[in-house]
Amino acid sequence: MTVIVADRVRDICTTTGTGNITVSGSAPSTYRTFSAVMAVADTCDLLIVHQTANEWEVCVATYSSANVLTRGTVRSSSNAGAAVNFSAGTKDVVLIMAAASYVLPIRSLIAGSGLTGGGDLSADRTFNVGAGSGITVAADSISVDTTVIAALASPVFSGNPTAPTPTAGDNDTSIATTAFVTAAVAAAAYVPTSRQVIAGSGLTGGGALTANVTLDVGAGTGITVAADSVGLDTAHARNVDHTAVTLTAGAGLTGGGDISASRSIAVGAGTGITVNADDVAVNTAANFSWSGTHAFTNTTASSSATTGALVVAGGVGISGALYVGSTPLVVGPAGNVAVTQTTASTSSATGALVVTGGVGIGGALNVGGAISIGTAYQIAGSTVLDRDANYTKLYNPSGAIGIYLSNNTTGVNYHDAAVAHHFRVPIGTPTLEVFTSGTASTSTTSGAARLTGGLGVSGAVSAGGGIKSFSASASIGWGTGAGGTVTQGAGKGTAVTLNKPTGQITMDGAALAADAQISFVLNNTCIETADILLVNHWANGVGFYALSTTSSAGLAVIYIRNVSTTSRSDVVVLQFAVIKSVTS
Repeated sequence: MTVIVADRVRDICTTTGTGNITVSGSAPSTYRTFSAVMAVADTCDLLIVHQTANEWEVCVATYSSANVLTRGTVRSSSNAGAAVNFSAGTKDVVLIMAAASYVLPIRSLIAGSGLTGGGDLSADRTFNVGAGSGITVAADSISVDTTVIAALASPVFSGNPTAPTPTAGDNDTSIATTAFVTAAVAAAAYVPTSRQVIAGSGLTGGGALTANVTLDVGAGTGITVAADSVGLDTAHARNVDHTAVTLTAGAGLTGGGDISASRSIAVGAGTGITVNADDVAVNTAANFSWSGTHAFTNTTASSSATTGALVVAGGVGISGALYVGSTPLVVGPAGNVAVTQTTASTSSATGALVVTGGVGIGGALNVGGAISIGTAYQIAGSTVLDRDANYTKLYNPSGAIGIYLSNNTTGVNYHDAAVAHHFRVPIGTPTLEVFTSGTASTSTTSGAARLTGGLGVSGAVSAGGGIKSFSASASIGWGTGAGGTVTQGAGKGTAVTLNKPTGQITMDGAALAADAQISFVLNNTCIETADILLVNHWANGVGFYALSTTSSAGLAVIYIRNVSTTSRSDVVVLQFAVIKSVTS
């Protein structure tokens, strides 16, 4: 930034208000333009005078951009020294030197404290910093002379420097003088005379610290105390030789001897016993056998393989009979009972395993051969499996509901209305399932065939009459897995392919003008001739578009029109469903 003083710089402007001045950029004859003498950020004194109104201002201005002067400090004005709010009309704009900017040469610059030089303004004047003790003055800097004055960081002193002595007990970063240290050491050497040295167990003496205190070891039985040692009184009866005393190993132990040396006593290992360095254990690898009767009187009940009066980790071999009292014999979840005898069973009294009473089985029963049942087989008292001359029957004991398997091979399965609620199925390979009842269906509880639960059909279902839904909440339509989705490529007229009977189409977001229509092709092998395609505007721009469709074998054409008054770029989402239709 430079202060510009120049002759014959003048222009005009029509700017109003108190803001920036924009000059025309064309100076009157014999004058120069502002752009000829000023660069951006330069400043000058500016005179602005209205050509027809009594409005003028002298101010400091900055050349902020081409032909634009930003008004600054007001030197004087027709508005009592404040910025003038110029009215409409032409104003003269002149670069001047204001009286406030002119310095008379009779003024002087006086060197103050620490400075030399100065003088009146008839010429350039120089000021210098006067160098004093401990100060070094260079061409463009001032520094401390460390040969005279110590630096603040890690100072080096010479001679006998002194410092204030801190208060006794001071504990901060103050300098500790020799006087402070001497007083602190003297205070630390003081021991209160109220303290005592107390003789503890085995000692005598002690006392208050008003004088020197002595502690002595007290001599007791078998102990002698000398001036500087404590010893054993070998003449005392407690300290005689006992080497003739013997440690004898008793039953189950080995070792021992007199105590003239260290002796060891060990447990002797016997049958079924293992002796280790620090324990004795039963040898689980050894077999236990008894020639007589052994009774276990412990009455602890057994609820698992690790509880009871007798717990055996391995197997138990029994050559004779095994009798179990009133408590059942239970095999744990990790084991089983295996009968290796191979005698075949031809009746209820023959075979490798014969059970006179009933057999209860909580889990599954797997049989490798045939099962022969003497009478009817009943499941949990509610279902009976039986056979007569005509049918193999599975039914409720009341005879109300059941399934009869016919013993002939007729090629038709049928429902016989003569036997209420019984389905009779031939054993041969049927060709057709026929319900001969002619009862019409008018609700979910009437008709020739009724299902309380749902019905799953993997093939097609054809109805000679109407199909109705009586549900107040469920609907008729496609289930999960039948539908699909597809996203349109660039442009709302781009064709899409989705071979599903129902699904969702996400259109492109290209713009569609107001009242304009566009169409695109949906390729779909599920659409046949005369089928109806239902299309619903699912999301984005709902209410701003109208839809219509036409279809033929393998495809449909979907038309979409922007019915709003403005162009729209919605990513329209459509839902569709194919409804089968015929013309005959």
